Amino acid sequence: MDLMGVQHKLSTAYHRQTDRQTERLNQTLEQYLQNYVNYQQDNWVELLPVAQLVYNTAKNATIGCTPFYANYGFEADIKNMPRGLQPIAQKAKVKAKDLTQLHEQLHQDIAFASQRTAKYYNSKRKKGPSLEEGDKLGPFCIKKTLGLEVYELELPKSMKIYPVFHTTVLEPAHLSIPVATQVPTLETDNNNKEYVVEKVLQSQLVDR
Repeated sequence: MDLMGVQHKLSTAYHRQTDRQTERLNQTLEQYLQNYVNYQQDNWVELLPVAQLVYNTAKNATIGCTPFYANYGFEADIKNMPRGLQPIAQKAKVKAKDLTQLHEQLHQDIAFASQRTAKYYNSKRKKGPSLEEGDKLGPFCIKKTLGLEVYELELPKSMKIYPVFHTTVLEPAHLSIPVATQVPTLETDNNNKEYVVEKVLQSQLVDR
């Protein structure tokens, strides 16, 4: 993973601002397995390939096409037999027919689950501020729009933080409220020394 430049980053569960894509996919697969796993719950492993196939051939609301089409540029033909091939047994025909019916049912289930999840989330979601590139957010400016609700800010290098933020933690600067025109430079220690706190001089409890 290190050779490929992959960095591990822990995120809070059910927090769409961090790792929402992975969590939504996991929820979709979990709903599928709950609907079709047997009473003993010991056949979920053999259902995973079918779940993967159905998800990859179901239209994604975000990208406007199926994941399979996004990867290969054409839709997967999962209903027809490959050219020049014939089933070797009647049992294979029955199995193929059952899988076709299962695929159609799963497509309907995935669409229903997506609509239900979107309806529940949107009913409790507050609309964020309308922001564009160049807008002021306090002493900082929006450098780039990375998505519908994600923005990159122009931050000084001395802050040493990731400059990408979700709209729920951003607020446009009001013209009636003066803000600092220059960002103060933070004191840094390039030697990475560790210090022991000798005494706490003052503390304050903030009630949330």
